[in-house]
Amino acid sequence: KLDNFSIDQQPLEQLINNTQLKHQEYRDDRYVAALDVNHYQAAHLFYLMRAVTPGSYQVPSPLVEDMYRPERRGLGETFDAITIKNVAK
Repeated sequence: KLDNFSIDQQPLEQLINNTQLKHQEYRDDRYVAALDVNHYQAAHLFYLMRAVTPGSYQVPSPLVEDMYRPERRGLGETFDAITIKNVAK
């Protein structure tokens, strides 16, 4: 269950609450968030991938950029493809 999910023995809810989001959107094909970050301050964002049709899915690399200085950006690691199988018979 997602209620019991933790990272480094910290509940996901606690990690999310430690980040001051200004705005967030859950779109069909992406998660968008806006937050203030100080110099060298860490921020943790999490999103849930949800598939409604069996198949193979490639999750794009996370991208972060400064809203007012888009030349400042970072690209995260590429994830392995995820395969969802139809187990209902």
